[in-house]
Amino acid sequence: MTDNPIQSAERLFKVLETLAQEESMNLTELSNRVGLHKSTVHRLLRSLICLGYAEQDPVTSHYQLTYKILALSSACYSKNRLLKRLHPFLEELCSQCHETVHLVKLEGNQILYLDKVESYDYSYQMYSRIGVFNDLYCCATGKALLAALPDEKIVSVWSSLEPVQKTPYTITSLEAFLENIREVRRLGYASDRQEAELGLYSIGAALKDFSGSCQYAISITAPMTRITDAVLERNTSLLLAARERLSRELGYKAL
Repeated sequence: MTDNPIQSAERLFKVLETLAQEESMNLTELSNRVGLHKSTVHRLLRSLICLGYAEQDPVTSHYQLTYKILALSSACYSKNRLLKRLHPFLEELCSQCHETVHLVKLEGNQILYLDKVESYDYSYQMYSRIGVFNDLYCCATGKALLAALPDEKIVSVWSSLEPVQKTPYTITSLEAFLENIREVRRLGYASDRQEAELGLYSIGAALKDFSGSCQYAISITAPMTRITDAVLERNTSLLLAARERLSRELGYKAL
Protein backbone atom coordinates (compact mmCIF):
# COMPACT_ATOMS: atom_id res chain seq x y z
CA MET A 1 0.00 0.00 0.00
CA THR A 2 1.42 3.37 -1.00
CA ASP A 3 1.86 6.30 1.38
CA ASN A 4 -0.61 9.14 1.29
CA PRO A 5 0.81 12.36 -0.27
CA ILE A 6 1.16 14.24 3.02
CA GLN A 7 3.06 11.43 4.71
CA SER A 8 5.34 11.04 1.71
CA ALA A 9 6.17 14.75 1.70
CA GLU A 10 6.78 14.71 5.45
CA ARG A 11 9.19 11.80 5.12
CA LEU A 12 10.97 13.36 2.16
CA PHE A 13 11.61 16.58 4.06
CA LYS A 14 12.66 14.65 7.15
CA VAL A 15 15.38 12.95 5.11
CA LEU A 16 16.41 16.25 3.53
CA GLU A 17 16.59 18.07 6.88
CA THR A 18 18.58 15.24 8.47
CA LEU A 19 21.07 15.22 5.62
CA ALA A 20 21.48 18.98 6.05
CA GLN A 21 22.78 18.42 9.58
CA GLU A 22 25.76 16.31 8.46
CA GLU A 23 28.43 16.50 5.77
CA SER A 24 27.37 13.09 4.46
CA MET A 25 25.68 9.91 5.71
CA ASN A 26 25.36 6.31 4.64
CA LEU A 27 21.99 4.62 4.20
CA THR A 28 22.06 2.81 7.55
CA GLU A 29 22.97 5.96 9.52
CA LEU A 30 20.29 7.98 7.79
CA SER A 31 17.68 5.26 8.27
CA ASN A 32 18.43 5.11 12.01
CA ARG A 33 18.30 8.90 12.36
CA VAL A 34 14.94 9.35 10.65
CA GLY A 35 13.40 6.19 12.11
CA LEU A 36 12.36 4.70 8.76
CA HIS A 37 13.14 1.40 7.06
CA LYS A 38 16.16 1.44 4.77
CA SER A 39 14.08 0.58 1.71
CA THR A 40 11.84 3.59 2.38
CA VAL A 41 14.80 5.90 2.92
CA HIS A 42 16.48 4.59 -0.23
CA ARG A 43 13.35 5.37 -2.25
CA LEU A 44 13.20 8.89 -0.81
CA LEU A 45 16.89 9.43 -1.55
CA ARG A 46 16.33 8.38 -5.15
CA SER A 47 13.63 11.05 -5.41
CA LEU A 48 15.97 13.71 -3.97
CA ILE A 49 18.73 12.65 -6.37
CA CYS A 50 16.31 12.73 -9.29
CA LEU A 51 15.27 16.27 -8.31
CA GLY A 52 18.90 17.34 -7.97
CA TYR A 53 18.85 18.00 -4.22
CA ALA A 54 21.06 15.06 -3.18
CA GLU A 55 23.88 12.98 -4.59
CA GLN A 56 25.70 9.76 -3.75
CA ASP A 57 29.47 9.56 -3.51
CA PRO A 58 30.57 6.78 -5.91
CA VAL A 59 33.51 5.85 -3.65
CA THR A 60 32.02 5.86 -0.15
CA SER A 61 28.35 5.38 -1.18
CA HIS A 62 27.49 8.14 1.29
CA TYR A 63 24.68 10.57 0.53
CA GLN A 64 24.91 14.35 0.76
CA LEU A 65 22.96 17.42 -0.28
CA THR A 66 23.91 19.32 -3.43
CA TYR A 67 24.27 23.06 -3.78
CA LYS A 68 20.80 23.27 -5.27
CA ILE A 69 19.31 23.63 -1.80
CA LEU A 70 21.57 26.66 -1.25
CA ALA A 71 20.26 28.25 -4.43
CA LEU A 72 16.72 27.71 -3.19
CA SER A 73 17.41 29.25 0.22
CA SER A 74 19.32 32.12 -1.38
CA ALA A 75 16.37 32.92 -3.65
CA CYS A 76 14.01 32.83 -0.66
CA TYR A 77 16.30 35.10 1.35
CA SER A 78 16.78 37.62 -1.46
CA LYS A 79 13.02 37.99 -1.96
CA ASN A 80 12.20 38.43 1.73
CA ARG A 81 11.22 42.08 2.10
CA LEU A 82 11.38 42.05 5.89
CA LEU A 83 14.98 40.82 5.91
CA LYS A 84 15.91 43.46 3.35
CA ARG A 85 14.46 46.15 5.60
CA LEU A 86 16.13 44.89 8.76
CA HIS A 87 19.56 43.99 7.37
CA PRO A 88 20.92 47.59 7.28
CA PHE A 89 20.16 47.93 10.99
CA LEU A 90 22.17 44.77 11.69
CA GLU A 91 25.07 46.08 9.61
CA GLU A 92 25.00 49.35 11.54
CA LEU A 93 24.99 47.53 14.89
CA CYS A 94 27.90 45.34 13.77
CA SER A 95 29.92 48.39 12.70
CA GLN A 96 29.29 49.97 16.09
CA CYS A 97 30.13 47.03 18.33
CA HIS A 98 32.66 45.28 16.05
CA GLU A 99 31.16 41.90 16.93
CA THR A 100 28.91 39.34 15.23
CA VAL A 101 25.22 40.29 15.12
CA HIS A 102 22.32 37.87 14.64
CA LEU A 103 18.63 38.16 13.82
CA VAL A 104 16.50 35.16 14.81
CA LYS A 105 12.84 34.18 14.68
CA LEU A 106 10.89 32.08 17.14
CA GLU A 107 9.92 28.82 15.45
CA GLY A 108 8.02 26.48 17.74
CA ASN A 109 10.33 25.57 20.61
CA GLN A 110 13.48 26.71 18.81
CA ILE A 111 14.98 29.81 17.28
CA LEU A 112 15.86 30.03 13.60
CA TYR A 113 18.82 32.14 12.44
CA LEU A 114 17.45 34.47 9.76
CA ASP A 115 20.38 36.84 9.29
CA LYS A 116 23.94 37.28 10.45
CA VAL A 117 26.52 40.04 10.07
CA GLU A 118 30.04 39.07 11.05
CA SER A 119 32.70 41.51 12.11
CA TYR A 120 35.95 41.14 10.21
CA ASP A 121 37.91 43.06 12.83
CA TYR A 122 38.80 39.69 14.36
CA SER A 123 39.54 36.26 12.95
CA TYR A 124 37.17 34.30 15.24
CA GLN A 125 34.26 32.81 13.27
CA MET A 126 30.93 31.99 14.88
CA TYR A 127 29.39 28.50 14.62
CA SER A 128 25.97 29.92 13.74
CA ARG A 129 24.66 29.86 10.17
CA ILE A 130 21.61 31.35 8.48
CA GLY A 131 18.86 28.74 8.26
CA VAL A 132 20.07 26.75 11.26
CA PHE A 133 17.98 26.16 14.38
CA ASN A 134 19.15 26.48 17.98
CA ASP A 135 17.64 25.67 21.37
CA LEU A 136 15.74 28.34 23.24
CA TYR A 137 17.04 27.58 26.71
CA CYS A 138 20.77 28.05 26.10
CA CYS A 139 21.06 31.11 23.86
CA ALA A 140 20.53 34.78 24.60
CA THR A 141 17.94 35.36 21.88
CA GLY A 142 15.93 32.33 22.95
CA LYS A 143 15.86 33.44 26.57
CA ALA A 144 14.92 36.98 25.55
CA LEU A 145 11.96 35.65 23.56
CA LEU A 146 10.85 33.38 26.39
CA ALA A 147 11.07 36.24 28.88
CA ALA A 148 8.33 38.00 26.91
CA LEU A 149 5.96 35.14 27.79
CA PRO A 150 4.14 34.54 31.10
CA ASP A 151 5.76 32.04 33.47
CA GLU A 152 3.04 29.42 32.93
CA LYS A 153 3.74 29.46 29.19
CA ILE A 154 7.49 29.10 29.83
CA VAL A 155 6.81 26.11 32.08
CA SER A 156 4.68 24.59 29.32
CA VAL A 157 7.44 25.12 26.74
CA TRP A 158 10.06 23.74 29.12
CA SER A 159 8.06 20.54 29.60
CA SER A 160 8.35 19.85 25.87
CA LEU A 161 12.12 20.37 25.83
CA GLU A 162 14.92 18.00 26.69
CA PRO A 163 17.61 20.35 28.05
CA VAL A 164 21.12 19.08 27.36
CA GLN A 165 24.21 20.06 29.35
CA LYS A 166 26.05 21.49 26.34
CA THR A 167 28.73 23.11 28.50
CA PRO A 168 29.37 23.28 32.26
CA TYR A 169 27.42 26.57 32.23
CA THR A 170 24.21 25.36 30.53
CA ILE A 171 21.11 25.80 32.67
CA THR A 172 19.11 22.56 32.72
CA SER A 173 16.99 23.12 35.85
CA LEU A 174 13.57 24.75 35.44
CA GLU A 175 13.87 26.53 38.78
CA ALA A 176 17.26 28.01 37.87
CA PHE A 177 16.00 28.90 34.40
CA LEU A 178 12.98 30.80 35.74
CA GLU A 179 15.29 32.69 38.07
CA ASN A 180 17.43 33.60 35.08
CA ILE A 181 14.32 34.72 33.17
CA ARG A 182 13.42 37.07 36.03
CA GLU A 183 16.87 38.63 35.65
CA VAL A 184 16.29 39.01 31.91
CA ARG A 185 13.04 40.89 32.56
CA ARG A 186 14.72 43.13 35.12
CA LEU A 187 17.64 44.02 32.85
CA GLY A 188 15.73 44.17 29.56
CA TYR A 189 18.12 41.80 27.79
CA ALA A 190 19.34 38.21 28.09
CA SER A 191 22.85 36.80 28.40
CA ASP A 192 24.41 33.56 27.27
CA ARG A 193 27.61 33.14 29.24
CA GLN A 194 29.17 30.14 27.47
CA GLU A 195 25.90 28.21 27.85
CA ALA A 196 25.62 27.16 24.19
CA GLU A 197 29.32 27.06 23.30
CA LEU A 198 32.47 27.40 25.38
CA GLY A 199 34.35 30.62 24.79
CA LEU A 200 31.38 32.68 23.58
CA TYR A 201 29.39 35.40 25.31
CA SER A 202 26.12 36.65 23.81
CA ILE A 203 23.59 39.25 24.81
CA GLY A 204 20.16 39.27 23.18
CA ALA A 205 16.98 41.33 23.13
CA ALA A 206 13.49 40.53 21.84
CA LEU A 207 11.85 42.78 19.25
CA LYS A 208 8.22 43.85 19.51
CA ASP A 209 6.07 44.02 16.39
CA PHE A 210 2.93 46.04 15.56
CA SER A 211 0.83 43.79 17.82
CA GLY A 212 3.22 44.10 20.76
CA SER A 213 4.21 40.43 20.58
CA CYS A 214 7.77 39.15 20.25
CA GLN A 215 8.62 36.81 17.37
CA TYR A 216 12.07 38.12 16.53
CA ALA A 217 15.22 38.86 18.52
CA ILE A 218 18.72 40.19 17.92
CA SER A 219 22.01 39.41 19.60
CA ILE A 220 25.63 40.47 19.83
CA THR A 221 28.08 37.58 20.19
CA ALA A 222 31.78 37.82 21.07
CA PRO A 223 34.59 35.62 22.38
CA MET A 224 34.88 35.67 26.17
CA THR A 225 38.45 36.91 25.84
CA ARG A 226 37.17 40.28 24.58
CA ILE A 227 34.50 40.78 27.23
CA THR A 228 35.33 43.39 29.85
CA ASP A 229 32.95 45.46 31.98
CA ALA A 230 33.45 48.42 29.63
CA VAL A 231 32.83 46.34 26.48
CA LEU A 232 29.74 44.73 27.98
CA GLU A 233 28.33 48.09 29.03
CA ARG A 234 28.91 49.53 25.55
CA ASN A 235 27.46 46.50 23.74
CA THR A 236 24.41 46.41 25.99
CA SER A 237 23.69 50.07 25.29
CA LEU A 238 24.06 49.50 21.54
CA LEU A 239 21.88 46.38 21.65
CA LEU A 240 19.03 48.09 23.48
CA ALA A 241 19.15 51.09 21.15
CA ALA A 242 19.04 48.79 18.12
CA ARG A 243 16.14 46.89 19.69
CA GLU A 244 14.09 50.09 19.82
CA ARG A 245 14.88 51.01 16.21
CA LEU A 246 14.14 47.52 14.89
CA SER A 247 10.92 47.27 16.88
CA ARG A 248 9.73 50.52 15.33
CA GLU A 249 10.62 49.09 11.91
CA LEU A 250 8.38 46.10 12.76
CA GLY A 251 5.53 48.53 13.45
CA TYR A 252 5.70 48.69 17.25
CA LYS A 253 4.52 51.90 18.83
CA ALA A 254 5.15 52.39 22.54
CA LEU A 255 2.18 53.65 24.53
